[in-house]
Amino acid sequence: MQEIAQILEVDVSQILNFDATQVFNISNNHLVQSNIDSKEVQNHTQVDNYTEKYIKMLETEIERLKALVGEK
Repeated sequence: MQEIAQILEVDVSQILNFDATQVFNISNNHLVQSNIDSKEVQNHTQVDNYTEKYIKMLETEIERLKALVGEK
């Protein structure tokens, strides 16, 4: 846990006190709530260019963090 905190440059307490509901709060997401009463199911299977770039960026960041952990 300490190594992760060092890599992220945060205190361990910040990791332990992380509230995922602040990031993954679907109860206040108007895109999710607008279809609550609807019987229609929408599947978004197409990935736009921005999403592809964002995924690639996250994959690169994961590899960088793995390398940092591997160095220690």
